Amino acid sequence: MDVSRATEPHYSVAEVAEIWKLSPSAVRRLFQREPGVLTIGEPRPKYGRRRGKVTLRIPRSVLERVYRRQCVV
Repeated sequence: MDVSRATEPHYSVAEVAEIWKLSPSAVRRLFQREPGVLTIGEPRPKYGRRRGKVTLRIPRSVLERVYRRQCVV
């Protein structure tokens, strides 16, 4: 792992949603399988829950990479 990525600013789903004027669910879908995104929690259901509970933290470099990829030029 790149040490600089660990110390760079990370954004929550809500912060990215506010910056990009998208819904949190749209941001979650966009970043949930993106390499480099920090995933905290249990993705599989436990004890009868319908879904697992996962928190995403998105490094600035990943945010910029996805932005460039999504931009249509």
